Amino acid sequence: MAFKTSHYLVRALLATTLHHVHVASGTPMLGRVIERQADLLDSYDYIVVGGGTAGLTVANRLTEIPDVTVLVLEAGIIDELKDKYLVPKLISSAGQGNTWPYTSEPQTQLSNRRSPLTAAKVLGGGSAINGMEFDRGSKGDYDLWGEIIGDEGWSWDGLFPYFKKTEKFTPPTDEWAEEMGITYDMDAHGHDGPIHSSYSPFMYETSKLFIQAARELGLPVPKDSLGGEAIGAFFSPQSLHGTLRERSFARNTYHTTAETRENYHVVPSVTVTKLINEPGAEEGSEVNIVGVEYVPSGSADYDAAEKIIVKASKEVILSAGSTNTPRILQLSGIGSKTLLDSLEIPVLVDLPGVGENFQDHPYSFQTWSAKNYTPSTPLQDRSQAVRPEMASQIEAMYRENRTGPWCISSPVVLGFWSWGNVGMDTALLDASDAEDAETHLREGTHPSVIAGYARQKQLILKYFRENKSAIIETSIDVSSGFASLAKPLSRGYIRINSTNPLAAPIGDYRALTHPLDWSVLIESIRWLQNVWPTAPALQAVASTPLSPRPGMSDTELRTLLAGNTNPSMYHLVGTCAMMKEEEGGCVDAELKVYGTRGRLRVVDASIMPTIPGTHTQSTVYAIAEKASDMIKAGLAK
Repeated sequence: MAFKTSHYLVRALLATTLHHVHVASGTPMLGRVIERQADLLDSYDYIVVGGGTAGLTVANRLTEIPDVTVLVLEAGIIDELKDKYLVPKLISSAGQGNTWPYTSEPQTQLSNRRSPLTAAKVLGGGSAINGMEFDRGSKGDYDLWGEIIGDEGWSWDGLFPYFKKTEKFTPPTDEWAEEMGITYDMDAHGHDGPIHSSYSPFMYETSKLFIQAARELGLPVPKDSLGGEAIGAFFSPQSLHGTLRERSFARNTYHTTAETRENYHVVPSVTVTKLINEPGAEEGSEVNIVGVEYVPSGSADYDAAEKIIVKASKEVILSAGSTNTPRILQLSGIGSKTLLDSLEIPVLVDLPGVGENFQDHPYSFQTWSAKNYTPSTPLQDRSQAVRPEMASQIEAMYRENRTGPWCISSPVVLGFWSWGNVGMDTALLDASDAEDAETHLREGTHPSVIAGYARQKQLILKYFRENKSAIIETSIDVSSGFASLAKPLSRGYIRINSTNPLAAPIGDYRALTHPLDWSVLIESIRWLQNVWPTAPALQAVASTPLSPRPGMSDTELRTLLAGNTNPSMYHLVGTCAMMKEEEGGCVDAELKVYGTRGRLRVVDASIMPTIPGTHTQSTVYAIAEKASDMIKAGLAK
């Protein structure tokens, strides 16, 4: 016990010591944090804008080549690996002070409520503040991408090796797997990657009920969802170190490894304000991005702020996320000509899809009861965990032995369901298929964006009919449940409203603006309430839905959901979509921005053409790993 405690302290002290070594200014050592402009190189081969999940992955992989120099520009701080980032129980506070202060437009379908446009602002990005789910979508989610872009390299078979490349999986013990009923396939996982994944060594016993009930209802329970069979109920691994039982994320893996290389530099707490086009370029010539401008984060006045320009000899890689990547492009003159002209921003590339195609996973919580459930031990009784004596014992279990409830960061059991699983009427698909694509898009949407959405909608409805993609994510526990749209048809947007680079963008989820989304959400909740309680496993504990109240009319239920549905599960994607340019796309299959000579790429969640039915963390890592290989292949030519 004492050994484990001292090992934990040594790790924490070592991480803190290394951090302070690298932030020191003066003569360059190895890869380091740059505090003074004088310490910047005259030019870098690659500049990565955004030190988040994708950005740190790409920077790490590129600096594996010793003579390639990389600069990462991050708007947030470099944390000192505090408990709020690492300890699963405490991660709900990780985002405090580490997100951009962005708020959405009023959501017309959700009682005109505004919601945060949550975007991480800390080294490590979303991987530092998310719920640590490490699942993947179904094969269909990614095969759909391959069809949209016309490149099988972005299908499941093309991405699967990159999912594995990022992962270092620790399987559960045989005893723990047998006790909980956890099944897994070692071939579905990576074993040598930077990001540790594992199943929590503590779970509440009621987690098994959801899996058991699914089996009793004849619903799928895949052996291991990470192998592409992600429709059904399953235990989900988390980005959890298999022995330390701490968050494994881009900051303490990809970044920490890259810190040992002298060709890796990071500048934290700076805001990129625009991309720099080649000076003296003739009007109408192809855009050639040669660098970026940035100012210190926290600057109140752009005009008065110190502006620094840094150059890239090969490429600028935008990894600023689904809100800030389109914002930077638009500020730089790459976006819709209509928008740019309205703000008197010179147009470098008329690319109407920038900021369009915005998607997320709206969700709604429900309240349930389980009158006949009695916890088998005090540790299993969540109501006792708040008592001071029990709370102290639970914390000690984690600090000393790395077990107990503090090992849980988010739900350990997930359920993703197809159209056929929920038993929805295919007439709803027919009706959506028959509608013109622009019917439920924002007024004034560019024809190319409409064309791309029409292609998306056609394929999504096809995949729904064939049960290749999930339509809903659900879960039920003793006192709660939730339902989240896995692949909504509604589309929002992100766009600037000012030439001031420090101003927040306008963001509108436009959640549930497509009627099929409402139908899927309402019918899925009814399915949960009417079908699931008939499973013997749930009957045994008298599992009963309380709110929404069973038997509500569609109008009553819709009114209730309009007041309590969140438009975002913090899975913001799609605003610089990898699609054909004539279909509203922003980047090609190599993630190069159209019209920019191939020296500007986007590598983050914004390139996803459609949102996959999964929590998006591991998908972003896979995108970044694949992008890194494509960039390296270009260097070899």
